Amino acid sequence: MRQLIMSKLAILFITYSCVIRAHGIVHEQITQISREIVSQDTAQNRIERAQLYRMDGQWMPASQDFLRARELNSENNRIDFLEAAMWHDAGKPGLALPLVNRLLKNQGNHINGLWLRARILSALGDTAQALDDYRQIASSAERMLPEMYLEWAHTQAALAPTNLSAVNQIIQQGVTQLGPLASLLQYAIHFNRDHHAYQSALDWLNMLPEQLQIQPHWVLQRADLLGLTEQHMEARVKRQQALELLLARQKSGTLSPAQHQLLSSLMQE
Repeated sequence: MRQLIMSKLAILFITYSCVIRAHGIVHEQITQISREIVSQDTAQNRIERAQLYRMDGQWMPASQDFLRARELNSENNRIDFLEAAMWHDAGKPGLALPLVNRLLKNQGNHINGLWLRARILSALGDTAQALDDYRQIASSAERMLPEMYLEWAHTQAALAPTNLSAVNQIIQQGVTQLGPLASLLQYAIHFNRDHHAYQSALDWLNMLPEQLQIQPHWVLQRADLLGLTEQHMEARVKRQQALELLLARQKSGTLSPAQHQLLSSLMQE
C-alpha cells in the first residue's frame, strides 16, 4: 500500500513539474513573438500571440490581439473561429456565439465551426439548435470524429432523456461509419444501463471486438448486466472469470492500478 501511495505521489510530482515547465515555455514564446511584433506587426504574428495567451488563460490580451489581427487582415475568417474557441474555453459562450455565427454566415459548411457552435449552443442551453448543427455536420462531413458522435448523443440525451431510441441511433450511426470503437460502445452501454434498458446494454456490449470482450473490465460489465437481467448463474461465471483474469495479471506483474482496484473489490465480495 505504501509503495502504491509513493508511486501516485511521484506521478503527481512529475505531472506538476511538466505543467510548470510548459507554463514557462509558453511565457518564453510570448516574449519572443512580442519582440517580433515590434518590428513586424502582422496579422499572423498577432494570431500566434493570441493563441499563446489563450493557452496561458490570458483571455483579454488574447482578445486584444485578435482585434488587432482583424484590423490588419479583415478577410481572415480564421480569426473569428479562433476567438470564438477562446471564449468557449473561457466559459463565456455568449461572447463566442456572435463570432462563430459570423464565420458560418460566410462558410456555412465549416465543419469545425459547426462543431464549435454546437458546443457553444449546448453551453447556452439551446440544445435543439445544437442538434441541428450536429445533423448538418453528419450530412456534410466525409467522416465524423468519435467525439462528435459522443457529444451529439449527449446533447440528444439532454434534450429528451427518455428517448433512448434517438440516442442509440446516433451511436449506431457512429459505429456504422467508424467501426465498433470502445468509446462509442461504452457510452451506449452506460446510457442504456442508466435507463434500465439492460438487455439493450448487453446488445451493445456484444458488439465489442472479441479481443476486448475478454478483458477483465468488460467481463465484469457483462457480469453486472447479466445479474440485472436475472441471469444470475451466468453472472457468477463471468465474475469468476474476471477474478481469474485479474489474478493471472497480478501474478505476471501486468496489473494496472485500475485493475488493482477491481481485484480488491472482487476479493472483498
